[in-house]
Amino acid sequence: MPIKNRYKIKAEDFLGATTDLVDQIMDTKYTQEEYEKLIEYEDKEKTCSHFTDEGQEIFNDILTDVEHILYRYGIVHEEAE
Repeated sequence: MPIKNRYKIKAEDFLGATTDLVDQIMDTKYTQEEYEKLIEYEDKEKTCSHFTDEGQEIFNDILTDVEHILYRYGIVHEEAE
């Protein structure tokens, strides 16, 4: 079924919103202990972190799902065709 209306969102807003939503989903899906195993800290103070390979893969999978859901309702990145 083709999408009749498209709502194009600025790149920074789209990426920010989808990232925040994925983070919220991961926070809900995993316990604090499980979530901590999916990130690595780059400093002793734990102010800078990134996902482990496994954590990044999970994040990317959820992000793909979120983007597909938004696309179904015509909500797309401003550069989407």
